[in-house]
Formats: sequence, structure tokens, C-alpha cells
Amino acid sequence: MKRRTSTLIFCYVGLLLFYASSSCSASSTIGVAFIRNGETYMSARTVAGQADPYAAVSLLMQGPTPQEEAQGIVTAIPKGWSAHIIGFDGEYIVINLTGFPDGTKLSDTAIDDILTQFKWTMRQFGLEARVLANEQPITILRREAITSAPTAKIESRPVLGVGRLSGKKICIRPGHGYKWNGSSWTVDRPVYCAPLSNEDFHNVDHAIMLKYFLEQEGATVIDTREMNKNRGNSPYGGKPWWQLCPAPYAYDKGYPPAVYAPYTGVPPGTPGVDQSDESRRVSCEMSDYDGADIYISLHTNGYQGDCYGLSCPSGIDVYYYSGKQGGNGAVSYVLADNVVDNCDWAVDTYFGAFPCRNNCAPHDYAYTECTYPDAPACLLEFGFHDSCDLDGKYLLDPLFTSAGMYGVYKGICQFFGVTPSFDGYAAQYVSDTIPSTIPGGRSVNVSITFLNRGVAWSEAHQFRLGAVGDSDPFAATRHYINGTVMPGGLYTFSFTMTAPRTPGDYVTDWRMVRDGVTWFGDTLTKVVRVTSPTDNEPPTVPQNLRAISVGTTYVDLGWDPSTDNEVVTGYNVYRNGVKIKFVSAPATTYQDTGLTPGGLYTYQVSALDASSNESGLSEPLEVRTLLDVTPPSAPTNVTATGVSVSRIQVSWTPAWDNLTVVKYKVYRDGALVGQPTSTSFSDSGLSPGSSYVYQVSAVDQSDNESVKSAPVVARTYALGDTVLWSDNFEGYASQAAFEAVWPDFVVPGLTWSTSKYYSPTHALEETNSAMSSVLDLPEGQAQVSVGTFLEFKFYDPAAATNVRHYGMLQSYSGGGHSGTVQQVLAIGCYNAGVDTSKYSGRAAFGGPNWFTLNKARAAGWHTMRIDVTADTTNPVSPGKGLARWTVDGQVAAEDIAFSWVPFTCIVLGSGLSSTTAGNYYYDDVKYGIQVTVQRISGPNVVESPCGTVTISWTTDVPSDSRVDYGPTTGYGYSKSDPALTKNHSITLTGLARAATYHFRVISTAPGKSSSVSEDYVFSTTAASLPELKNLPDGSTSGVCGLVVSAVLPDGFYVQNTARTCGIRVVGTQNASVGSIVRVFGEMSTVGGERVLRNAIVTVVDTGVAPKPLALTNKAIGGAAIPPRIPGVVDGIGPNNVGLLIKTWGKVVEVGTNEFWIDDGTHREAAEGHRGVKVLALGIPLPSVNSLVAVTGISSTESVNGLIYPVVRPRSESDVVTIAAL
Repeated sequence: MKRRTSTLIFCYVGLLLFYASSSCSASSTIGVAFIRNGETYMSARTVAGQADPYAAVSLLMQGPTPQEEAQGIVTAIPKGWSAHIIGFDGEYIVINLTGFPDGTKLSDTAIDDILTQFKWTMRQFGLEARVLANEQPITILRREAITSAPTAKIESRPVLGVGRLSGKKICIRPGHGYKWNGSSWTVDRPVYCAPLSNEDFHNVDHAIMLKYFLEQEGATVIDTREMNKNRGNSPYGGKPWWQLCPAPYAYDKGYPPAVYAPYTGVPPGTPGVDQSDESRRVSCEMSDYDGADIYISLHTNGYQGDCYGLSCPSGIDVYYYSGKQGGNGAVSYVLADNVVDNCDWAVDTYFGAFPCRNNCAPHDYAYTECTYPDAPACLLEFGFHDSCDLDGKYLLDPLFTSAGMYGVYKGICQFFGVTPSFDGYAAQYVSDTIPSTIPGGRSVNVSITFLNRGVAWSEAHQFRLGAVGDSDPFAATRHYINGTVMPGGLYTFSFTMTAPRTPGDYVTDWRMVRDGVTWFGDTLTKVVRVTSPTDNEPPTVPQNLRAISVGTTYVDLGWDPSTDNEVVTGYNVYRNGVKIKFVSAPATTYQDTGLTPGGLYTYQVSALDASSNESGLSEPLEVRTLLDVTPPSAPTNVTATGVSVSRIQVSWTPAWDNLTVVKYKVYRDGALVGQPTSTSFSDSGLSPGSSYVYQVSAVDQSDNESVKSAPVVARTYALGDTVLWSDNFEGYASQAAFEAVWPDFVVPGLTWSTSKYYSPTHALEETNSAMSSVLDLPEGQAQVSVGTFLEFKFYDPAAATNVRHYGMLQSYSGGGHSGTVQQVLAIGCYNAGVDTSKYSGRAAFGGPNWFTLNKARAAGWHTMRIDVTADTTNPVSPGKGLARWTVDGQVAAEDIAFSWVPFTCIVLGSGLSSTTAGNYYYDDVKYGIQVTVQRISGPNVVESPCGTVTISWTTDVPSDSRVDYGPTTGYGYSKSDPALTKNHSITLTGLARAATYHFRVISTAPGKSSSVSEDYVFSTTAASLPELKNLPDGSTSGVCGLVVSAVLPDGFYVQNTARTCGIRVVGTQNASVGSIVRVFGEMSTVGGERVLRNAIVTVVDTGVAPKPLALTNKAIGGAAIPPRIPGVVDGIGPNNVGLLIKTWGKVVEVGTNEFWIDDGTHREAAEGHRGVKVLALGIPLPSVNSLVAVTGISSTESVNGLIYPVVRPRSESDVVTIAAL
């Protein structure tokens, strides 16, 4: 149960700002409480300037607008009255009503509604309302009741049990019910959250459960409404007795007029006499008349009518009145405190976590039912019946309601100084029909009956009858409840027990269990003697074996059940004379699967009993499965790509079939060339530079062939293409096959490997031995020109530095690799004259020989590439060519000179031994002439200023610049620059805010094909921080003109300069508090807090540190802002998560790196703590009971799915001790 401290009263000079004047919204809004259909109705009012309780009271006194009045929205506060705030008392704001004539009297309903209007209007500020009339208790405005000396007291109710509450008289008042308005019987409230019943009716169900618990404990319960729902209809409008208000019930039971009609003195239903206001007072008079020891009023709360979503109000509330009749207001507080604490505990324990409003502290309000009973009294609001996705749903669950009423009973026991004599999990054994003797193998039907003395049982909450120890020699270990067993209900479990075949004495014991929670209640233990089996009679032969349905690969069988002198336990199913399945009784169907389409099968079935007696076989049934005539779907997404001068790779998406696809057929130019079982095919032996048309079909197990796919065209490489030679090492079946293409060069060649590969099958492996392999370039491909390149994949374990492994382009005087070497361009790892922690390049003739590349070595696969970028006419090294070395697409060296001679061969492996062991690999070799402009880097996107985006990239040769962009991949907009450059930059203006754009970059150079990038995406910043915070998780955007409010270890916080919205930012930053920044990143939700992560922060100006907003504890966090800004538990008012705030309170608890403060509003914190949590990492902690002022960020934490407020100070100076108590 929750523990609380007494109310704290803080009085700080100048501290009157209880409500943030605005939040992540454009304007300040105040909710004003009026009445509609007997319920609270919150009307929104917009105010200029500060939103505070003073403005709220003023707006409340103005009443509903004419448009609202036309909708039935009213106020209980008479026109012409005035209201003023005259002080604060802890969590209570004191409001004084004036302007009414002397002698003014109002109905109980009107006064209760006035209290409710002020209550809900003030709660949005974290306050409760204490309403006075001319600075006196508001009860001076209540009507006077008639008096009548009773001639005889009503006889005491019969005591149904003797227990710890024997001799105690407890009056229960379950809501209102139908009441007489002078012409008809009406209810106060309509139905909300259907199928939940009207509040005036479901409160009776709650009272019936509470009455049962109390009477079990020996208490005398004073009913104020009919508790027997089976009594029938009354003469009052034909309404059922149990749906009527207390007045007709009291009249029927013989109470005097002063009790059943305390204001009118006439019988209920008197024509022309409105008695609707007496309903609340009658039950109080009944309690007084019968001398009740305590008075309990059971209600459910209402707020605004049907409310959906997780931001609706939720939880338990309780009320008492300190100035009540009888002078026992303090005792009423104790009663209310015990009732609400235990009610909340019971719901949490037996049902699940459920909030208790105001940290379970009773509220002091002069409601009718808290005022008039002579006995200590409280009014319990057990959840909100109009919060349809929360409490309204729970109120339909009997476990929830019975748990709450058990808690009320437990709280009443605690009030009287006793403990309950039974738990909420309580089951009393009643009877059973288990026989003492059963023949072995015999099955008998038995029953066990239990009485539920505790909370409701149902299968929905895993309440079951269980075999103790989860084992039983006779039956299954669990038996299930059909429906719901309410408190006081009997339930009989009926099931079959089958005796073991072995004679002997066996123990069977049973108890109630809530699986996954606890065993509870009485245990039934019986010893059953099992005698020798006597059954030798088999069951009858199953009849009417039939095929219910037949498919291509399955048959659904069915048959009529057999009978037996004891019990049929199951059936054996035979196919073609072979048993294939045992089917447990009572099932009489079976599906036989995995059959062949068009196959003929013969089925028979036999029956078995508990003694394993098997009947004869049924009449045989012949069934032929259907033939499969449905072809597969055509393969889709077929692609064909030339990968060398003689090979094209074809792939596709798998086809669908009603059974299964077994293979595919690949057609080239209409002729079948392959039948693979996978979704790819390599077509080889093709002519260089030739185009081919491919189509693919799918074939199923019945040889049904689909239609062919849409045709695609592919072309093999030829001289002049970008790629002249490509080898992925996938077509070699052996080492010899590989060496036939890549023979040994100088020294024994590289090993062909299947253990490490970049492509799907094989790679070349080089150890620390001197090894290499060569590929001679055929005549016509041996050349050098601008665009000539060598590219390959290289696996570097990066475990050693003294290594020599690389790939090369070489030139020989005799062609191929014969004659004298004239040029070597290399890339990889070398160990002399270079930085061995980085990759190395080589230009052996006319260049620097070995040199260090600007790329650090790293373990894994890398793409190595050498490009010829300029011929002998270049101005950098006239008479020589220029080349560029890249690793993983990044330029590692460029403008390196080399002698201009044609390349005649490709070499993989250094041919030089390494002094350090290690395996290196080569894969996916490409050689050719690059005839397309190459994009070397980018595109990079920068938005500055907001709404303007600059896109930049670099190319290998001077070329023009163009950006296509738009909301889709169809683009629709373009911007270009004809100037030829390697460094490209295009600025886009006039973009929409908080929008996502697709774009691509295009560069074209004279004599080369255009470089067209793939599709990219950028997002523009939002127009405001509230818009940014409401974007979906995963959205990328940002906002400009924010000020940094805090820099913390796990990120920093920014907010708009109006102090209405803030957010946590995680990413790169060098900003300090007060800096004006632009932020851009990805929206996410962490711990209930909206966070901009992976953010890029740009400081645009210097500024001053923002000032904090002053908030009470209760206002910290605030309510949710749909659709995506979460609120906190019991959050009220504007959402302020992410803002810099200042709050005050008494230190009520100190932890390791945190402490909790309470300013008297009794805020509920996570994990049973109270107050508001202050996360003080690296900050000295204050002492318990000291008064502190804390400046910090309004943040959150998520615990067990609930979001709680947290304040995060920035430094030691943000925590100031005001006084030590």
C-alpha cells in the first residue's frame, strides 16, 4: 500500500505561477468545467497572456456560451454571483463565493455540481478547490430537512455470519438510481462506454459484492437500495426494484417521511412534486436512522462523456468532508484513507496495476454524502466510467470490480482495527462425486464443487481447478471455468477420471489455482482404490466413414462415433492397410496430408477403449485425390546482366503455386537453355558484344508450366565497353579449371579457395608464400587510355604489418607477360618505404614507385581500384599519364604520374613472400575502359539557412551539374549549372518545410556518358518545434532558431525562445547554454520523451541562457498532445517535457543519484516512490526534510509502461536548499 505524508504548506513570496502559460502549441488554453447530462463537461477557452487559476475562475463565472447552452451545457453557479481566490492551503486553492442574498438556499444537486465545477477547473493547475460562501462553509447554502420523531426504529438486519466485524453496522449507498422529477422516473446520467451499463446500475453490482464480503465477516449491512436483482418490477413506473433510487426503497421498508422524503415529506412518485433532489439525502438519513457505525458511498467517476485513448482520465478517487455533520471529519479522513489505500492495493494485487489519483490521498469536499451522515463517511469514485479504453473497459471485468470491493472490505476491517478472516483468493470446498473404488481402466464422470469467497474467477484470468503438484493418476491436471464465478458463487467442475490399469490405492487431490500466480483455498484429497480390470468388450465398429473434402494432396475424413460399455478413448486410422494415426476421442475427423495428386487411397477406421480393446475395421472407403491442373504464377522481377564477354547472369523472384514449384525453365531467344531449381541461372558460352532476350517460366510437381515472364534484354561485354574483362571466380569447378584461366606467374600460383569469398562461391587465397597468378589480356584489350581501370575485391585480415599482398596492372614488351616489364601499377599492402598501417600504391616507371595511400588498413573486404585519369597532354606531368588510386570508393591518391605504355596483363598476388603469416583473398576482378563520368564523392546535403538546401558532389573529370528533385521518384523539378568542374554544388530554394524530397545528381562531360546517381532523399526542417515533436518516429527533420537550455552527459536540450516547447537532442554538438542553433536529425521516442537523435547541430548565433518556467510539482510533465507527444501519469495542463523549469518542495526521500521532492500535491512517482524525482547525477544530494528549489529540465522516465515526470538539474547550482526542517 502507498504511504504519504501530511499536507505541506509552502508560502514563497512571488510564487503564484502554478500553470505554464503555454506549451508545445501556438496559444494558451484553459479548460472550464460545466455540466452536461449530469456529468462534467470541459469547455476550452483561449486566453491572451498568462493562463493561471485567476483567469480560470473568471472564465468559469462567465458561464457557458449561447452556443454551448443550446447543446445542453449548463452551470450550477447562479448568475450574478462572484468568486474570488482568497488564498492557498497546500494543494487547495481557497475560493470564496459572494453576491447572493441572505437566506439563499440551493439544492444538494446544485451544491455538489458547484463543487465539481471548481474541482475540475482547478485540477488542470495541479490544485484542489476549497469553496466557501461568504467565507463560511458552503454547507450554509444547503436546504433544511423536515424533522419527524420516529415511532419505531427499523429492525436490525439479520447477521449472516459471525466474524471480526460482528456487531458493526455498515451503510452502503450504491450511486443514485431512478428518481422522481414530478412527472417521470429519470436517471442522472446516460450510458457511457457501452456495453458498460449506466453508472447508477453498475454501482449496485459493486455494492452486492461488498455486501457479501462484509456479511461473511459478520457485519450488519444497511442497504439503501434494493440488492436483490431478482425481486422483479416495482409499481414505480414499472422499473425494476434494484434500479430505483433510495427513496422508494426506504418507503417500501417502512421508514418515516423524514427519511424517505427529507425535503418534501410526501410519498415517492407523488404527481407534480419534484423529488429528484432528495435522492442524495435519503441514504444519509437511512444511515442515521438505523445508527450506522460508518457510511460508504460507492460511485464511478465521470468527466466529459465517452472518451477514447490513453490520455483520458483514469484511477480511483475518494472524498470526505472535514466539517461534516457529527463532528467526526478527522475520523472520516481515516476511513477514507483506509478504504482507498486498500482498494488500490487490491486492484493492483489481484487484477493489475491501476492508478490511484492524488497518490491515494483523500480529498476534502463538502459533497452531500460526505456531509450529512452522523457516522464517519466517505465517497469512493471507483474509476472513470466514461474513459472507454481504460477504466470503462476494466469496469466490465468482474475481477477488476470484485478486487476493488474486496479492497474496500479490507479497508473497513482496517478502520475497525481487525484483519480480514479470508484472502481475496479464497475457495471453500463444498462437495464431490469422486467414487472411493474404480475398476482398473474404467472411466467415470465426476464433479467437484467449490464456493468462491473471494474475487471473481474466470478462465480469462486463468482461474482453474488444478491437480495438486500438477499431476494426477486419473485425469488431466487442469479443468476450466465456463463463464464467471462471482463472490459467493458455487461452481461445479465436471470431468472424466480414468483409472490406471494397475490395481492399488491412489491419491487424487485438487485445489483452485490461478495459473502463473498462486494456488489457493481448500484442498480436496481423496484415496481411490483401483481394482483389477474387468473390461474385455471392444467398442462398436465406427460407421459411416466418409470423405468430407478432397484436395490435390489431402483428404478430410469423418465418421460416426462408436459406443462402448465403458468409454471410447480414440480411433485408429488406416491407409491402404497401414495404421497412420491415432485420433483421441471425442474427435471423429482426421486430415490426411502429403498425398500425391490423382492418387487412389483406401481408408478404414477402428475404435479403442480404455482397456485397449480395439473394434473391427470400418467398411473401406476409396478416395482419389484431385489432379493438379493449376499452373504456377509467372516469375516476376526478372533481370539479366552481362558479367563478361561470354556470360549473362539471369535472376528472378520466386513464383507461387497452389502446391509447390519444383523448377524453372530459362529461355534465351525463345529456346530453352536451362532448368534450374533455384531462382538464378548463369548463361555462358555467348558471343562478345551480343544482345539476347530472356524469359523464365515456373513448373510445379504435376509438370504444369506457367506462362513465361515478361522478356528482358542483356548484352555481353565487348571492346569499347566500360568493362572489357570480368571474372568473379564462380565458374571454376576445380583448381585446374581456375589455373587454366589464371596460370602460375613466376612462382606457383595462388590457391583457389572456397573458405573465404566475396561473391557466392570462390575466391583466390594467398598465404605468406611468394605466389601470384596472371591473366594475359587478349589483343585489342591490351591498351592504355583515359578511363582504363582495374578493380578487385581484397580481403585483409589486418592482423600484421610486415606483409606484401596486392593486385597489379603490368606492361610487357612482348605482350601478355613475356619480354621486358615496362610498367607496373599496383594497389594493396606493402612493407618497405611506406606507412604499413595504411594501404600502398605503386607506379614503378615514371612515378614514385611505392607510396602510402591515404586510407588506413582495416580487417574485412575492401574494393581496390586504379583509374587512368589523364593522358600525356596533361599539364601536371607532361609526357606522362596520370592515375588515381581509390579504396572503398574513397580517393586515396590522385594525379600520380606513370609511363604511358599499354597494359598487357593483370596479376593477382605479389610474387614476394611475407615475413608474417596470414591469409589474404582476391575476388571479383574487373578491367576495362571507363567511358562514363564517375562520381567520386557525395552527394552531400546541407540545409542552411532553413528551407534552403545545397547539394554537393565530386567527379573524376570536369563535367556539368544537374539536380532532379521532387516529392516522388518522378521528381518534376530540376536545377543545373553548365560550368565544367570536378567540384559540383547546386542550391535549391523555395522548398516546403518539414517535407521529404527525392533527388538524383547528374554530371555530363564531353566525350563521356553521363553519370546518373541512384535516388536519394533529404528532408527539410520543420517550421516550428511543436511541428517537429509531432512528427512520426523515424522522420528526419529539424528546426531553426532554438536556444540551448542544458548540456547533459547523454545529450543536450533546446527550446524555442518563447519558452513554450523544448526537446532533447542527441548527436554532434559544440554548442553551449544560450547558443542559438539549428538542429536536424531523426525523431524518436525514448522513455516517454520525444528525442531528436543522430542530430547535426549548427550554431548560428550567440544568445543568453533562457530563464526557467515556475511550475508546481503537479504541473511538471503535463498532458499528452496528440498525436505523438506523450503525457505523464496524471498529467494535467500544457505539456512541458523538454523545457527548462523551476519547482520547489520538501525532500521526502534520497537515493543513490536521485532524490524526490513534494510540495504538498502528493505526486505519484515510479516504483512506489512519492513526489517528483530529481535525477542529480554528479550533484551533491540534499538531506531528507530540507526545503529545496530545483532548476532543471522537465524530463520523463518510463517504468512498466507508465511515463513519470523527472527533473534533471544541470549543475550543483541548480539545487538550492531554502531551509532545513
